[in-house]
Amino acid sequence: METLINTLKFCADIALWDMLTCVAAVVGASALYVFFRRRHSGFSLYVSYRIGTGHSLYPNVIYFTAMNIADAPIVICRPNFRPSKHLSIDDTAHGNLDTLDYELKFRHISPDYKIVKGNSFTTILLRHRESAMAYLPIGRCYDDASFQALIGKKTLGWINFDIVTLGEGRPRIIRMKQKVRRIVKEAHSLELGFDPTNTPKAEN
Repeated sequence: METLINTLKFCADIALWDMLTCVAAVVGASALYVFFRRRHSGFSLYVSYRIGTGHSLYPNVIYFTAMNIADAPIVICRPNFRPSKHLSIDDTAHGNLDTLDYELKFRHISPDYKIVKGNSFTTILLRHRESAMAYLPIGRCYDDASFQALIGKKTLGWINFDIVTLGEGRPRIIRMKQKVRRIVKEAHSLELGFDPTNTPKAEN
């Protein structure tokens, strides 16, 4: 009995109970965070790439296609991409030299997978089954072989954004972060904005 009392006193002296309480709180918060994100599975982010777009300013790009598969409208806001050291970003990308993040701007996609004419925005509303696309110019040094060798072996970066749900009740803000690693080749030649050379963009 005396040994047990001495052990408890020792634990109190080194603040073991405080440490255990802190660990329990962190584990509990992490579990709630994972559970909270699972409750908002009505959003899909599809990442693809295209090498050789035919665009003079953006010959190689990564596409980020967002779709709202929930019943209620959602708003995507503050999207940005932080590349890893393994991914080369083209000089035409809009980057923040302080944070090393790159701005993403979304435009709506029509049901037949065409870019809807108009401006692009960092904040965009998606109703049920609506989609939007943003793109990021990547290094001109890549060809299909070299880029495919990179995919799956290295983390290309992380996309960060907020989702605001607009269903019944008060709007809720969900912080999202997705690792970009395994991406697929984009089958469509999606419009990439003004091309000073007016290069035709063939549809595959």
